[in-house]
Amino acid sequence: MEHTIHIYADGSKPEQGVCSGIAIYVNNKLTHQIKHKLNNRCSNNQAEQAAILKELHALETIKLDNNTPRTAKVFTDSKITIFSLKNAKNRIHLIEEIRRKTNDLEKENWCIDFTWIKAHAGHSGNELADKLAKEAIKNSEICYNKIPVSKIARQVAEKTIAKWQLQWDATTKGRATKEYFPNITERLKMKLRLSPNLTAMLTARGKTKAYLHRFKIIQLPGCSCKHGDQRTDHLLYDCEVLDKEREKTNSLHIERRGLASVEK
Repeated sequence: MEHTIHIYADGSKPEQGVCSGIAIYVNNKLTHQIKHKLNNRCSNNQAEQAAILKELHALETIKLDNNTPRTAKVFTDSKITIFSLKNAKNRIHLIEEIRRKTNDLEKENWCIDFTWIKAHAGHSGNELADKLAKEAIKNSEICYNKIPVSKIARQVAEKTIAKWQLQWDATTKGRATKEYFPNITERLKMKLRLSPNLTAMLTARGKTKAYLHRFKIIQLPGCSCKHGDQRTDHLLYDCEVLDKEREKTNSLHIERRGLASVEK
């Protein structure tokens, strides 16, 4: 079907801010160039979707004679937006607003189609919308202020981890564990299969002779290798009795995961 109106929407999120641009063509003639600025904490997807919502509102201002079909085709290079509009379970605010406005326009005998277009592929309408989005950085007025829940959750998590790190750095407890995991963020990225033995090693509270001696359960803290107290770090790095096991562990780690060998 040949559409009377072609609309191109694009979003942009450079370091300076979050913006959207819209180019509207009526009977293949450029009639509208619109640019908006969003809150700096908004996402690029929100910029794309805000552009589509704004262009749907702009349709109401376009005057067509009674013999001209009220058909519009909306082009966006955001696949996420297209998929979201098709997914009835997606209840994101902007997606819902686009659906609601589309329904309102269809009640006014508009026929609106949404389609994906490849970005930076030489489509003049898409390139113009991209240019307008970048120019919108200079706008002083903010047209959209709703911050994504995911963004807020991420910021809360980052602040929580930063506070946790400060407490971890300041505490005098857990010194042995801190030797293995000085950085909270890096530790959270690790996938560890915790077991009683691993926990004992990481906390230096296992049944080593040094630990048992500390509580006067045994008389001497020395390791059977005769080269130091039997602490967890000694068993991991220095104990000669465990040389073969240590070499085997190093080889397995290097072969299977490409990890560095166990060294001090």
